[in-house]
Amino acid sequence: ETAKMPKDEDGCPYQLIPRVVDILRPHFVNTIACGKAHTIAVSDRGRMFTWGAGACGQLGHPDTSSFPSDEDGYPFQPVPREVEHLREQKVVATACGDVHTLALTDEGHVYSFGGGSYGQLGVKDVLAMPVDADNCYTAFRPDATKLQGPYMPTPQRISGLEGIVRLACGDSHSLTVDRDGRLFCWGANSCGQLGIMNPDDPRIRKDPDGIP
Repeated sequence: ETAKMPKDEDGCPYQLIPRVVDILRPHFVNTIACGKAHTIAVSDRGRMFTWGAGACGQLGHPDTSSFPSDEDGYPFQPVPREVEHLREQKVVATACGDVHTLALTDEGHVYSFGGGSYGQLGVKDVLAMPVDADNCYTAFRPDATKLQGPYMPTPQRISGLEGIVRLACGDSHSLTVDRDGRLFCWGANSCGQLGIMNPDDPRIRKDPDGIP
């Protein structure tokens, strides 16, 4: 299908006008989200489908050996594919960061997967993928050697979050709201995006009472 699309000067195909995603026609899609280079769709029955870039585990498919690879050797999924590890759950909402994904179930539980370099997954048990640079996109290259870029390709429930009703993601941080209106946040805080003061940050000027 991409062969019929125009390409930019770098050879990247693109679509100029809206086009139906045929493979999802049998499903009633009611929730969608986009990351940097991956896409999520959730049906009215709570089935979650992902496609796009998958090098960091952001698609929720642990085994990418059957995926095609781009010109740099990174795996991607060109058409929607159901996240098998969430089939027993009813997903009602989703959100995407740069290379991570959140899924909210009808029971108010949150699952995360993808890149976790800044703690944006909200879990401790992440994998160290072999890479030769400072990001997970190099993980699947044959010359990858160093251990960097923690990631989690299998959806895992975030403990401690109950009764969640809303979720959102920034580039490398995540937020949820529970039924009592409490906001939870985690992940990167380089620009204060978590809303939590870091008293040791030398960039923050404080008055004599220690309040910025």
